[in-house]
Amino acid sequence: MKQTIVTALFALPFVAFAGTIIDGKDPAPPTPALTPSAIGGDIGITVLNQYDSRGLILENKGVACQPYGDLYLKLHDGYGFMNSFSLQAGVWGDVNPAGPIAGHDANNKAWTEFFWQTGVIVKFAERFSLSSVYRQYTSPSDAYLFGRSINSIVSFDDSGQLGKNISLQPNLTVLYELPAPGHNGLRGHSWYFAPGVAPNYTIFTGSKMPVKLSLPVSAGLGSSFYAGDTFGYFSAGPQVTVPLTFVPTQYGMWIFSAGYSYTRLGSTNEAFAQDHRFSQHSFNASIELRF
Repeated sequence: MKQTIVTALFALPFVAFAGTIIDGKDPAPPTPALTPSAIGGDIGITVLNQYDSRGLILENKGVACQPYGDLYLKLHDGYGFMNSFSLQAGVWGDVNPAGPIAGHDANNKAWTEFFWQTGVIVKFAERFSLSSVYRQYTSPSDAYLFGRSINSIVSFDDSGQLGKNISLQPNLTVLYELPAPGHNGLRGHSWYFAPGVAPNYTIFTGSKMPVKLSLPVSAGLGSSFYAGDTFGYFSAGPQVTVPLTFVPTQYGMWIFSAGYSYTRLGSTNEAFAQDHRFSQHSFNASIELRF
């Protein structure tokens, strides 16, 4: 009995001080789980040997540098038919030090194009996605007049349906020219359609740097977009994408991509190209920061 009382008296100070201030410091409260941010974005730059705009070869000399940036605000994320709804806004540019198509009296001969866009991204039925934006562009180098359009992309995410690391990613791009002095195609008030797939396979999935191998394939079709011709181009080529996981996560997610694309131009686009060749070869490399 005496031993039990002594033991209790000896332990009492430790019990009394549990959860109280020790050495002038409060005990650390449990860290709450962080709520995923509704705001995201990306910043990157792509470098190419030529600027191919929907099968229209605008630049085939010098080096085309195309920086871009986007912001996304997710307003809805849940279950049901509509899985998420986000607002998006972005900017894009094409800069070529050679200034191959600049106007004669232009002050910014290297800055071929700049556009801004704003729109929405809707994900629905679990695997479908629709991105639709209003886009307005101009040419600081006076290569062409400003134009505007509605650009939409519908895609289907078939990840996991054919295999663990393989998918086809079918998609359809639709563009409609809005009234403006300039236009994306060879005629204004026209439609552009680009069905495509991007078969891909991921290797080294168990490592810190999985590598995604893909083969994007697309065709450009138009109603007046190619000045009367329906067929604008066919394009295909391999692409390699690698996440740069050696960069600490506090600096965002960095991704490197590089690839090659072969493009077969239609007769009208062949005549439009500076070298008048129906076969075009494009090489690209890009780095992107996602946050």
